Amino acid sequence: MRWRDLLEIAVFIGVVVADGFGLVPITQTIFLVPLIAIALRVRRERWALIGWFRPPNWSRAIAIGVVAGIAMELFAVLVTTPLISGWFGVDPDYS
Repeated sequence: MRWRDLLEIAVFIGVVVADGFGLVPITQTIFLVPLIAIALRVRRERWALIGWFRPPNWSRAIAIGVVAGIAMELFAVLVTTPLISGWFGVDPDYS
């Protein structure tokens, strides 16, 4: 493993740990996406290498994204939250 690989891993771990301590505002994404872009540019690699590419059919891609998002939210609300609430005996605090 090269030093550049170790540096990338350390930076990504740093962002995740900083988020764990509440030092990252809003979301990790605003830090991780630029870091990924820099890493890809330094390596002279394309976004398609990590699976990011323009879909051939935009309407189909958007429809799949919407359906997947709704399915994930329904799973969280109807399965995950009740399961965790049952285990710990408390409802989520949304305040």
